[in-house]
Amino acid sequence: AGGSSGGFPPAPAGLLGASVTSRPPGTMMQPAEEDLVLTEGGELDHRADASFLSQLTMWWTNSLMNLGGRRELELRDLWRLEEEFTSEARGRALQRAWSTEQAAAKAAGRTASLLRAWRIVHGRALAFTAWLQLVNIFVQILPFHVLNKLLTAIAEGQGPAVGLAWTAVLGALLFVRTLMDSHYIRLLVDVGMQVRAGVMSFVYTKALALTPTARQANSLGQMVNLMSLDTEKLVMASIMLHSSWATIVNIVLIVGSLVMVIGPAALAGVGVVFALMPLTARLAQKMQGLQRQSTRYTDERIKVLNEVLQGIRIIKFYSWEAAFLRRIRELRERELSKLRAKAILKAVNSVFLQAAPAFTTIVTFGTYVWLGGQMSTDNVPVIFTSLALLAQLRQPLTFYPMVLAMLMDARVSATRLERFFSLKELGTSDGGGVCDRQAGKDEVDVSIEGGTFSWDPELTTDGTSGRLADVKGPGPQVGGGRSRCWGHG
Repeated sequence: AGGSSGGFPPAPAGLLGASVTSRPPGTMMQPAEEDLVLTEGGELDHRADASFLSQLTMWWTNSLMNLGGRRELELRDLWRLEEEFTSEARGRALQRAWSTEQAAAKAAGRTASLLRAWRIVHGRALAFTAWLQLVNIFVQILPFHVLNKLLTAIAEGQGPAVGLAWTAVLGALLFVRTLMDSHYIRLLVDVGMQVRAGVMSFVYTKALALTPTARQANSLGQMVNLMSLDTEKLVMASIMLHSSWATIVNIVLIVGSLVMVIGPAALAGVGVVFALMPLTARLAQKMQGLQRQSTRYTDERIKVLNEVLQGIRIIKFYSWEAAFLRRIRELRERELSKLRAKAILKAVNSVFLQAAPAFTTIVTFGTYVWLGGQMSTDNVPVIFTSLALLAQLRQPLTFYPMVLAMLMDARVSATRLERFFSLKELGTSDGGGVCDRQAGKDEVDVSIEGGTFSWDPELTTDGTSGRLADVKGPGPQVGGGRSRCWGHG
């Protein structure tokens, strides 16, 4: 496991690990035996026996933090993961959920969905974090109303006691908000790391069980992409998942608070927000299409690179380096063109949404003055509270396009994984089996017991019962030529 990316705070060290002691350049690392097997090293995760207060304040991480403050952490210092959080356990859980989803999809006559399988595995954790996020949204709005009361008490001279009381309430709300934010992020990063471990384990297990035909159609580079790029996109989507609806709820609550504070003038600023939504949705759709196209070129480029590395002797012998280099550069240029177009659309989207809060503020206060409001010292509570709410509106407006883009990328990656997980496996009714060849003294005999036979869809035969027939493979691939078999129809 590793730390999170995309600007999110890392999860506690006991969950995600820590840095390993560095060594001088040029020194060969000689790992100790206990470093090679983590489960034989450190103690069990301290979170398991921590009290409620310790878990609430994350005090259980202090021992590892203090050790890291005294010296650089080594692998043996890290806590052991509980069995349910190991990569093997996560992979088995995802495989069981995928098998359940495949059976349900077959009965319902639809395509199996990886998202439904994840709901089986992580549904409870995601439901809890959704509830936590919903409560957190309301906690984030309350400080602005308390600020309005505090400024009103100061403007009206209600006395120090009233001001101190509202200040204490404001501090308590900010403390609760900080705690909820920390636990919300930690729980989502926890889910993201479990998603990564489960997908990588499942992809590796699936790759070992593919039929020869399925393995031919999926190169090693494509499988590596599934375990690295696509898995990383799913991790970020797991962390951003609730933001897809929580951002909308947050915007609605901020707008409602603005209407309570400044009146109908807030609706004019809301119009600017809604005017940008169709443009944002269109740009997100375009970026999803470009991501899908760039991923296809990435797979093709890595496939060619693997072929070059595997056949480098033949390429050097026939002096084919220039031809293969041109092919790789051509694929890379196509890939970069799609990524460049996506980056331009992302920049245009960011420009509009970075400018949206400023336009919203101008339109809101312009309408407020036009409706008869006064921008004077008498309206300090209204002005300052409105400015604070408009500043809070900047974050969801800027953040939402990034969330949409990440979810679109994750959807493309999930589709690629669904296609890979649906490939045929050896030892299944639709994938094939194992036959045992035994040599006798006088002749070679093939003995098959309890076998089920079927041709892969790519293979064709013109054979009839009781005679030799030609079987032609899918094309010029290795192993795709003609062979001879005996028909027993």
